[in-house]
Amino acid sequence: GTVAAWVSAIGDAGAAALLAAMAERVPVLLPTSSLLAPLIADRVTGVRVVPRDPLADSLAAGHLARLLGQIEQQRSMGAAACARVQRLHSGTRVATAVLAALDALVAEARRAA
Repeated sequence: GTVAAWVSAIGDAGAAALLAAMAERVPVLLPTSSLLAPLIADRVTGVRVVPRDPLADSLAAGHLARLLGQIEQQRSMGAAACARVQRLHSGTRVATAVLAALDALVAEARRAA
């Protein structure tokens, strides 16, 4: 299986790629400068790395090398990533949040009328 994913896309495409990897139990390496960085729990569901920093590049390579050699860590991070996606980004959770926002808008419109 896939050991880790590096997500470099931004916007909706990047978010979709990140969440898809996490849902498939794949740990993600992501630059700290990415707007998507808060979606991963550093060293739990993946690894955040500082871009364009030689030390950070070395650390990212080290993290990837460790993941390649540690099947249990791959599985643990992958399982945590999948659980995080299910808990925070499931279709049910998103639909519930959208309905709550719509309910709030309707209630505000009624008060203003």
